[in-house]
Amino acid sequence: MPDLNSDEWRARELQDLHAYMARQEAEGTARRQDLVAYSSGASSLGVATVALGYLAIYEGAAGCLAVLEGNDGGFEAVDRACLYNYWKIRLLVAAYDSDPRLTKQPRIEMPVLATCWMHAAALRVRDVSDWLTERAARITEGDQSIDGTDMSALCTLVAHLASGKRLGELERSGFGPLAPYEKVANRTLTSTDYDALAEYHSEQTQGGEAAAFFFYPYRLIPCELQAIERLTGVEIVDPRHPLLTSPLARRREVPSLSMVDELESVIVRARSELRI
Repeated sequence: MPDLNSDEWRARELQDLHAYMARQEAEGTARRQDLVAYSSGASSLGVATVALGYLAIYEGAAGCLAVLEGNDGGFEAVDRACLYNYWKIRLLVAAYDSDPRLTKQPRIEMPVLATCWMHAAALRVRDVSDWLTERAARITEGDQSIDGTDMSALCTLVAHLASGKRLGELERSGFGPLAPYEKVANRTLTSTDYDALAEYHSEQTQGGEAAAFFFYPYRLIPCELQAIERLTGVEIVDPRHPLLTSPLARRREVPSLSMVDELESVIVRARSELRI
């Protein structure tokens, strides 16, 4: 059984978060300067998308830390992580779609789309969710703009929810096993299953970048379980796992994500170069 002591979990995660923020604080400004450089024409799209990925993790971590320390305003930073990841995906996919070469390679991996999709679905951000759903469905039809479809069960779950395709069909198109989310797909999920899914989530924060929930904010927020709850109608009732009893597990609804100036400038320049 997992350690279900929420106080110990919170103390451990706060310690790890403080250590992460101490290591990364100096990088935050540098990466924002990368966005300015791209917006002004002084650097490439690749530099900007790397910066967006970094800032998604950084903002996610900062937001999680704020919420765990009692400041619910931290959720705004958490949701900026969704916004940055979404535009990282859109820009890289647009670059792929605009590339006329027959030998072009995928620009991003499916786990980034999967966690972003779950975040948007948990918040009910329709425009973000709709675009990601359409792209995920295209990937199941052979679109090559996104790679790494077999990297985690979460990738397969998102592909199933986006396309409606069964596991066998998804596996034939390159997706991996669906376990432990089989009950979601075959509609046998019950409220008692969420603690087990939360334990799978906590296991998937370990093992490096290949783990489904290695990066902030997703290592600490059960976005995928909140999305599953919304999409299936099976409620999370009396949870025991600390992932589900954390202040970060509060159910929220955010119809739209607030644009930030540094990102808007990136999008303006990208639209002058790409079909977005």
